Amino acid sequence: MIAHYDHIVIGASLPGVIAAVKRAASGDSVLLTNACGFPGGSITELLNCAQRVDRSALSGITASVFDAVFPDSFGAGILNPESMKYALQHVLESSSVTPLFHVVPTAVTRDADGALGVQLLAKEGSIRITASGILDATEEHHAAALCGASRSIVQRSVHLFITPPVDDRFLTDPLIRSAVRLDDGRYWVTLAIATKDEYFQENEAHEAIDRFRLTLDKSGSRLQMLPLGIRTDYHGAAGAALPEGLLTIEKVIGRPLQPDALFTAAQQIEERS
Repeated sequence: MIAHYDHIVIGASLPGVIAAVKRAASGDSVLLTNACGFPGGSITELLNCAQRVDRSALSGITASVFDAVFPDSFGAGILNPESMKYALQHVLESSSVTPLFHVVPTAVTRDADGALGVQLLAKEGSIRITASGILDATEEHHAAALCGASRSIVQRSVHLFITPPVDDRFLTDPLIRSAVRLDDGRYWVTLAIATKDEYFQENEAHEAIDRFRLTLDKSGSRLQMLPLGIRTDYHGAAGAALPEGLLTIEKVIGRPLQPDALFTAAQQIEERS
């Protein structure tokens, strides 16, 4: 593997993939890292499938991705996460971006000689790669937090799909933050996770899902698709001077990242990369 790239994009979220491909198209060498083995960020990993999209405002790579996934959407603005995986994978394979998945950043530092680099934890051990610039494209501001930037939790959620219910009594469950009926009768549901404790969030999520499963039984429905984890929304990382050369999505687009407006963020990233 090359030890130095023009750009490293941390996080294969929708904006992250678009940023990586756009910069690679200009001739720069680009490394795209991701913790999971597929692209898409919260849309594909956490089933954050409800996206507000103004197609007339999209162009270029972002528009092509939307046009590829929209025909397979489930209706009511709910995207198919598998279609998103395929579309983003196709975009990456058609570019010169170097993907490095199943790695987690553990540090972002600038060496004494001035080289900006990221330390990555992989199955093979620890890897350090340097770059002229790094973009933190994680939706959790992970790389910025490693540099000491603070981030405050707004809310936690679990997204899931359920089979078509016999009746809608389940909608009265107080755990439900939102529920969207799909074209085929299924529902995309968001459950609120109350805890803000970093260590017990998974426990709370599992307990919430178990309680919701009992509610679904009464409406003749069941869980159909579960996410890989909990979606945590943060206020943007702030309060620390990031190393020169490290940018966040919010810094590039000039506003907080909205979890239901990732296509808008991707378009702005594409225009400014």
